[in-house]
Amino acid sequence: MTPGSKKKGVKGMGPKPRMQARRRPPMRSGGRLLFFLMRAAMAPGTRKRREKVLKGSDLTAELPDDILADIISRVVPSDSVCSCKCVCTRWRDLVSHPDHRGRMPQPLAGFFHKGTRVNPDRDRHFTNVSRRGDPIVDVAFPFLPRFDTLDVLDCCNGLLLCRCQRWMPAEREILLYYEVCNPATEKWVTVPATKWTDNSLVARLGFDPAVSSHFHVYEFINTEEVVSDAEENISDMEEDAPDAEEDVSDTDDDVPETEQDVYDRHVVKQLATYSSKAGTWTCRSVAGHKSFAIGHSRSAFLDGVLYLAAFRDMVLAVDVEGDDWRLIRNPEPQHHPEAHSYNVFPSQGRLYLAQGNAGYHGSELSVWVLEDCSAGEWTLKHNVSNDQLFRAEDSLDDDYTVISFHPERNVIFIICGFDNLLLSYDMDCRKLRIIHELYSSCCVFYQERGPFLPYVPLFSESLADQW
Repeated sequence: MTPGSKKKGVKGMGPKPRMQARRRPPMRSGGRLLFFLMRAAMAPGTRKRREKVLKGSDLTAELPDDILADIISRVVPSDSVCSCKCVCTRWRDLVSHPDHRGRMPQPLAGFFHKGTRVNPDRDRHFTNVSRRGDPIVDVAFPFLPRFDTLDVLDCCNGLLLCRCQRWMPAEREILLYYEVCNPATEKWVTVPATKWTDNSLVARLGFDPAVSSHFHVYEFINTEEVVSDAEENISDMEEDAPDAEEDVSDTDDDVPETEQDVYDRHVVKQLATYSSKAGTWTCRSVAGHKSFAIGHSRSAFLDGVLYLAAFRDMVLAVDVEGDDWRLIRNPEPQHHPEAHSYNVFPSQGRLYLAQGNAGYHGSELSVWVLEDCSAGEWTLKHNVSNDQLFRAEDSLDDDYTVISFHPERNVIFIICGFDNLLLSYDMDCRKLRIIHELYSSCCVFYQERGPFLPYVPLFSESLADQW
């Protein structure tokens, strides 16, 4: 090419477009601070290189361990805490140290669930949500005192409620009791049973470590051991229900149960509550409250209130003392009032409602969030048809059950199909992901699978000190 000549372009092609840099999504203030500190910690080479990165000294080296641990615990989401271990040796040791581990937010570890074996003591399972490695919890619970049978009933903010039995040879009787335990710290407290424990409908746990180190145990009882006046008050308070004062003493086993029979078997007549602070049980009659019935409902404990799904399109809310009762009507009445088609799930500090067996009743999945408990106000958060839900997975059918919500993200967990596939569904991006095939390690009730209890480890040692 001679000097001063112009470079000829190729015919049909214009000038090469400039490559535009991607725009990064805006960071929150906490995220910018964390990114700043991580760059400081990961800067290679000498102190001068780190100073070149930060235009100053290595701030992570200047920060005391307590302050840096507090920053990480406040800024880093629970799902990213493990990633902090990859920054440098100091961060790895800091996050893993027992003195700081209890302050770090912990991610969802997995689910406790039952299988299909007859012996419940040999049919406890734990499935990691990460899909990697052995179960992080030993379901034999070797740290607990000796027991003959153990049934995991509930899990609330890192604590488990277990109902245990042990044969007492000296007394020649079976001892029934509860164990409330923390698998992460291997601490436990024994709770004595009540005279209704063996026949209680449901037992649930209430615990919030952000508020108190004490816990509460609830027993919902369908027993005839109530005064006759209370029974009359219960029937008087019942609304929109057929008359149930029929003589069913001569019921034939071949006669199928009616909707009213099922409802009557699950009507709650008394509530027993145990406070770890007082160390005693308190039993109350439901006289003076509208009649309600509950089955194998999940529970959610939020702001000192226990929520359960009740029959006939209701959600029960009761405080820790058992004095304040409230029935909240579901936003969408179901066609099967004899069962609780919906279930309640805690997530991100709020109460969510989803059709637990949407694959059996209906053609879509709806998710609601409770806005106002006193007014019973619900807001529709998400709605997806079964066809859209399984569009990316043609091999899956719509025989599914909603089992849980992610505690910190807009993610639903589902059990689907004959092989009992554990799936996650992201409501934000509408993406379905297969986690694990459970096969026979999943217990299947009539038209639902469960219970599945989500577990987030709690490494706080203050619980053992209070107990």
